[in-house]
Amino acid sequence: MKLHARRYLLPLLCLALGGCGLFGFGRSDEPQPELYDAVTAEPLPGDVRCFLCGDLYLAANLTPDNLDVLERRGVVTLIDLRPADVIEPLLIRALQLGLRPVSLPVDQELPTDAQVDRVLAEIALERDGLLLLTCQTGSRSAIFFAIYRSVVDAVPVEIALEQARSAGMKPGAPEKLVRDQVERLGGVGAQASSTN
Repeated sequence: MKLHARRYLLPLLCLALGGCGLFGFGRSDEPQPELYDAVTAEPLPGDVRCFLCGDLYLAANLTPDNLDVLERRGVVTLIDLRPADVIEPLLIRALQLGLRPVSLPVDQELPTDAQVDRVLAEIALERDGLLLLTCQTGSRSAIFFAIYRSVVDAVPVEIALEQARSAGMKPGAPEKLVRDQVERLGGVGAQASSTN
């Protein structure tokens, strides 16, 4: 009798555990946002929106005074997407603090393939600290952030878009641009996003 019970015990146990989501049974194929770095608000003095995710800070309407705080938090590289003449004081302050400032102006319109490639290449450079990506409103920074997260960090595009929206990316055309760029660059979720 004991032998007979053992024969059925293992299959029943596997079935029960499978129903709980173990062994891959009963689980959803939906991306799990909790598996990826979260986007957290990181307050800065003044009217400055700032977010942190992994080793990337995103900020809008950044001032030279804000750089002091960010440098103390570990930022070593600043990429500013605004026109160089607008950000000259910020670049000067970055140099004074020993940061590596990079000016990569991107028009208020959606970025081109070449601009996406250039900004992603800068973000991907080796560094010994955090990177700060900034623009005027936060939407352009969040666009590049979403593309980078999906293409380089292997975050599914829908999760990257959700994170970018929480960090200030505008809905509509920027979301389509992110999906198109992720597909062009072969990021995670590109095939699924091309059907949406």
